[in-house]
Amino acid sequence: MSGNRGSNIRKILEAIPDDNWIKASDIAKKIDLSVHEIGGFISHNLLFEFVERRKTSINGGAFYEYRSFRRLRDNSRLDESGSPPLQG
Repeated sequence: MSGNRGSNIRKILEAIPDDNWIKASDIAKKIDLSVHEIGGFISHNLLFEFVERRKTSINGGAFYEYRSFRRLRDNSRLDESGSPPLQG
């Protein structure tokens, strides 16, 4: 994985719009991470609190599209490292 965890999470969150859906492959074109890395970061760090996803299929192939929650776009919920706060 390139870079550190916090900056990668911040890059991903900044690349996900809140007014439209985006595929991991489109996010990968904007930042220096693979589709697999992007899916992992979203699933483990951002999903349900910062990002929502929907399953879509095209020509029989299934994949996820992502959209950030509008109310959380102000990165104030991320700590100094760019990571979501730890849940206690």
